[in-house]
Amino acid sequence: MVSSGGCLRWFRDQLGQAETQAAMEHGTDPFDLLTQQAAQVGPGSEGVIFLPYMMGERSPLWHANARACSSASR
Repeated sequence: MVSSGGCLRWFRDQLGQAETQAAMEHGTDPFDLLTQQAAQVGPGSEGVIFLPYMMGERSPLWHANARACSSASR
């Protein structure tokens, strides 16, 4: 998976404004705060599934058009 760091950066940029602000105020890194929060979530992530295909996928799948998706099934 070539884009794991990019996926985390995308998450920080799109959804981590509060963590970025808090990190600036406390002189720390927003990724540290996000990691601490993620550690508090139990196994199974309460049903959240993230497909990290932000830039397609490489071997063994070789699918340049693979993209993430969402499902509202309950």
